[in-house]
Amino acid sequence: AISLDTTLGIGQMIVSVPSHVCVDTDAKVKAGELIVRGETSDGVDAEIDQSEPTGTAPRLELDAELQLGQLVVTDRDPVEVEEHNLSDSDYSDERDAQREACAR
Repeated sequence: AISLDTTLGIGQMIVSVPSHVCVDTDAKVKAGELIVRGETSDGVDAEIDQSEPTGTAPRLELDAELQLGQLVVTDRDPVEVEEHNLSDSDYSDERDAQREACAR
């Protein structure tokens, strides 16, 4: 597994990861929105803390903390995310790929 620890004060963080990679996420935002492969949490003190994956796919262990803003973990090109201002419903197709890769 590859570990990635990130922090962001204000703004948008986009993490683009191939769809066959399992993203094991522990993310918190004081105020904002978290979109992790189709799973969303928003508002004040939003959090996504996923269960331990059981699959054998390559894994990214993402620990993210944001003050004010948005975290997007997707298999899309970051430019596409920025230019199209996609909403959480636009990532629903990624939820199934994530479940398969992580065997959750």
